[in-house]
Amino acid sequence: MRILAALLASLAFTSPALAGGLGVLGTFGVHNEPVYFYDSSNNLAQYKLSETIANYGTGIELVLGDRDDRILGTLRGYWVQDSAQRDPASITQTVNPSNVVSAFRDTPRNVGMASVGLQWGIIGSPDLFQFNAVGGLGSGFLTNDHTEFLFLEGGVGAHYQFARSMQVFGNVMYTMRWRKGAQHGPIAYAGVRYLFD
Repeated sequence: MRILAALLASLAFTSPALAGGLGVLGTFGVHNEPVYFYDSSNNLAQYKLSETIANYGTGIELVLGDRDDRILGTLRGYWVQDSAQRDPASITQTVNPSNVVSAFRDTPRNVGMASVGLQWGIIGSPDLFQFNAVGGLGSGFLTNDHTEFLFLEGGVGAHYQFARSMQVFGNVMYTMRWRKGAQHGPIAYAGVRYLFD
């Protein structure tokens, strides 16, 4: 009990952390998605196609850490829209199109996304121009068709601090989505950050 009281007392007398930032971002990428269909002329035998789906979105980013640090934490909350899937009957070469039975998503899908990540400075100065390694872990946690997923991403990026408190950044990353199997693809982020410390 005394240890808990000492911890609470030490927290009460610590100075608040005032390092970090707030930003806006945009994103664009592609990923593959499985689309299942059936052959009505063959006892509804199941087939699977992998379609390339475009996605784009926008959101906000919280930056955790001092602007002079080579390692920064990021917390992103954003909206992404996945484009519609194509009708398997129009692209399959395995089954006669008139025998294809399928249920595919013929409208875009909106997804609420959140991620936590790290940015490691590799080359350059954190308070001017720097190349970075970036990584993140997150979830597509809000969908209207109950197809939520986890994702893991990693890649490279750069930022340029054009004023004491303002920074532009860009990342190019490989993303793996996971929902009943892996879905892969590249994604890019770009945005502006306001830094305070």
